[in-house]
Amino acid sequence: MDITFYNNDSTVFNYRTCGVISDGKRILLHRKEDDDFWALVGGRVQMLEPSDCSIKREIKEELGEVIEINRLLWMVENFFRNGDKQYHEISTIYLVNLDKESWLLNQKHSFNGIEDKKLIYKWFSFDELNSLDIRPSFLKEKLLSLPNNPNHIINKD
Repeated sequence: MDITFYNNDSTVFNYRTCGVISDGKRILLHRKEDDDFWALVGGRVQMLEPSDCSIKREIKEELGEVIEINRLLWMVENFFRNGDKQYHEISTIYLVNLDKESWLLNQKHSFNGIEDKKLIYKWFSFDELNSLDIRPSFLKEKLLSLPNNPNHIINKD
């Protein structure tokens, strides 16, 4: 069971985990077909599931890849509006490593994952990040210089 709670028709609490997937020159982002913004690859944490296990599960489900966790980058309290709902989201964001032979590293154009054809994935150079709508918004800046130790971020978009 995903850790998502609906307080009423207009407020949602969500616990999410994400992975920063990079080949050193590019970063992999995804979006839903009908969204106009990009986000880090990831998904919801399930009840009684540690977040590091969640990101491994999510990437395996969505992309068929086994990843290695490098380190925790950020613990995020994110407050935002999406449509008619106000969200309070807690996120763990990990730096993760792909296998050197991963099929993902050869992708040159946008592509669909294996789990949900409504998710679009695409590699972006670090130079392109500033021109994208990336959410949460703090990522545009922070992805250019990853912390050596976990940071706590409170973000209001």
